[in-house]
Amino acid sequence: MKRVPVGIALVTIILILVFIFAPSADASVAKKFRKETIQRINTYRVNHHLTKVKYSYTLNKLAQRKARQMARNYTVSHSGYRNRAAYYFRHGGQLYGEVIASGYGLTGFPKYIVYKWRHSKQHLAILKNRRMTEYGAWVVKRWTPYGPAYYYCVILGTRNN
Repeated sequence: MKRVPVGIALVTIILILVFIFAPSADASVAKKFRKETIQRINTYRVNHHLTKVKYSYTLNKLAQRKARQMARNYTVSHSGYRNRAAYYFRHGGQLYGEVIASGYGLTGFPKYIVYKWRHSKQHLAILKNRRMTEYGAWVVKRWTPYGPAYYYCVILGTRNN
């Protein structure tokens, strides 16, 4: 029987532990990016004389499901939009709009993602809609052969009063 050098065994154990605990590090980065994205959106809204959007549990759950689905499939798509909007309307929503994006490496950082949304007519119309009062946001970090990819879904809406 061949003996494995202690150094190789130790390196193998360390690598296994790093991969086991890596998802929690990815989750904290995604949480930080989510917070920064909303801060940037609200700053943009305030600078354009609009009110800040406030957190919505319902919209957040919808954004979470959508961002995870995009990351799982390595795609950015509004598929299922009508179902998500219908769910929100059944739970008291009146107006619904979603902005999605993805980016690799530095192009996946919130600064760049919000910049892309601000320079897209369709996305900007949602971000600047003065009737939007609440949000749900989710970011998923997914490792690819090219490095980390970030999938964003921000949903803005208005509740019936």
